[in-house]
Amino acid sequence: MSDSYLKSEGYNSFLHDAAVPSTPFCCFIIFIILNSYSNITGIFGTIFTYTFLMIFLISLVFTALRYKKTFLNKYLTIITVTVLILLSFIISFLLHNKITNLTSGSLLPEYIENTSVIIDDINFKRYSSEIYFHSTENIHNGLKGIIYYQGENIFNKGDCIFLHKKIFKLEHNGKTPFNNYLISRGIHFSASLTDDDFTILKKNNATIHSYLQNNLLNRIDLLFKQPTAGVIKALLTGNQNYIEKKIIIQFRDSGVLHCLSASGLHVAIFVSIPAFLLIPFFRKNIAMSVSLFTVLLYLFITDMPVSLVRAVIMFGLFYLQLILFRKKNVFNYLMLTCSIILIISPWEIFSPGFQLSFAATAGILIFYKQYRRSLETLPSIIADTTAVTLSAQIITLPIILFHMKQLNTAGILSNIIIIPLISLIMGIALFTILFSFFSFFVAFFLASLTDLLLKLSLLITTFISDLRLNFYVYDITPSLCILILISIIPLINYRKIIQLKFYPVILSAILCTLYLKKNYQYDGNSYIISTGSSKAEIRIEDKKQILKLDLKEGVDSEKILSGIMMKNPDIKIVELADNSSPNLIVSKKIINDFILQEYRFTGIPDLNNMIKKIIFQLEKDNVIVKFIKKSSLDEY
Repeated sequence: MSDSYLKSEGYNSFLHDAAVPSTPFCCFIIFIILNSYSNITGIFGTIFTYTFLMIFLISLVFTALRYKKTFLNKYLTIITVTVLILLSFIISFLLHNKITNLTSGSLLPEYIENTSVIIDDINFKRYSSEIYFHSTENIHNGLKGIIYYQGENIFNKGDCIFLHKKIFKLEHNGKTPFNNYLISRGIHFSASLTDDDFTILKKNNATIHSYLQNNLLNRIDLLFKQPTAGVIKALLTGNQNYIEKKIIIQFRDSGVLHCLSASGLHVAIFVSIPAFLLIPFFRKNIAMSVSLFTVLLYLFITDMPVSLVRAVIMFGLFYLQLILFRKKNVFNYLMLTCSIILIISPWEIFSPGFQLSFAATAGILIFYKQYRRSLETLPSIIADTTAVTLSAQIITLPIILFHMKQLNTAGILSNIIIIPLISLIMGIALFTILFSFFSFFVAFFLASLTDLLLKLSLLITTFISDLRLNFYVYDITPSLCILILISIIPLINYRKIIQLKFYPVILSAILCTLYLKKNYQYDGNSYIISTGSSKAEIRIEDKKQILKLDLKEGVDSEKILSGIMMKNPDIKIVELADNSSPNLIVSKKIINDFILQEYRFTGIPDLNNMIKKIIFQLEKDNVIVKFIKKSSLDEY
């Protein structure tokens, strides 16, 4: 490829940046991982396995063409090819062996009980805690599992507990993708426990990570009012469960939920503050070194979400490039970062967070310039934010549709407004915490300013979410695909199309909204989803949408759920015809996704574990719980 070709506008510069050894290396690793996980991935896994094999071969050819001068030396070529083949063989062997050991569960018992385990990790969720453990018994040595716990005990990593309850082995199948993800991590057992199901044998001291995080959280509670404190905690730890459920749903329905996740945006803020303060007084290398230390400290304090790990590793590679005075190549950093994470934790390939994080970054690197060119008549800050949003969404949209079944047509507008606001909120919050060590007067003033900015953000997200432009889409029709594809017209490098500027994106958003409003939204009339003798009905009662569930054993719960969610209702009341397991399972999903006001049981239910969990969840969400006689339900 000639220099003039590589320097031309459009996608050529990206192809030049992508033709580096890290690209085929990363694709090769992904191919090996997917192929090694073939026993749990199914048909989609097979498709993506061979897709990445093709991408690996194509990227290998492009990279070889770019570095063809290297192959003029015969001896150097032989040495290089030999080393690459040997390295590929070693990586393949190690990864395949690692994944085989993780997923091999044929020799494991069907359940374990009366055994002692060590806690490896704890994820604090809104309604429960996920406790990861490994067995200490010789007969079950190395066996790993997960406990879903609701209770008052506070656990630390390294605690030893004795399990009295049976912990059953997970089964992998297409209906339980989360089980497959757990098995891919080597976690083969799962159970829900209460305080009566275990005994604490030994308490371990809190780790430095827990100590620092708890001190940070306590200081945030001291400085900020709610709900600001919860938002700041989420931004600084990566755990959205600190935020009120209502705010989470508002941000989700506004298309800006990603703003509340610890990611590259927050790393950029942590990098910029020390650099801004130090560069006027110190050399750039010193300022960047302090920024790197600050970012690493931030990562250590957080719950280390993969989006944040990706951003920190990329900044670390950029820092090394800065020290070595080499020309930067951001795509090279992205591929190296992806490779590092997957070699250490190959199961992350199945994590939606991992997929979205890297897809968004890749989309920005590939398409940002094209979208930015179509927005050149707009103010710079609006054009930059819009171009970033669109270029990220163009690759993440298929992933979101695949995993979450959601399509939000308000995302462009809300991101333009909310991203700068959240960046400002986080920046001021960091200065607030910093000043609190020197002057509480200044800290409380800054905290009040943060509260005002968050209130403004909530007013905007409330307004946008009330427009109801977040749609659950379970079936992608050809018409919808065409309407979405209109938004990629500005990416085409053709003179007459370039003259259209940003208008195709606006047209796509409007047409998609009208189409989805017509075909994927509840119209207020009684709507029934039925399969066999099971049915779910949505209707209006006292100007509130009510969902009545009458599901029988053996019903396909996912089919009923998809039928409900496809109408994108605004459910306020859930009513059970009886307290059967299918009714409880579907209603639990509804509780997670809607702001309910009332939940109606039929009669007084037996307090099994599932009903206890639901009642606990309803109490935390301040939902009114009613127990209604069967005769009164028959009147409906």
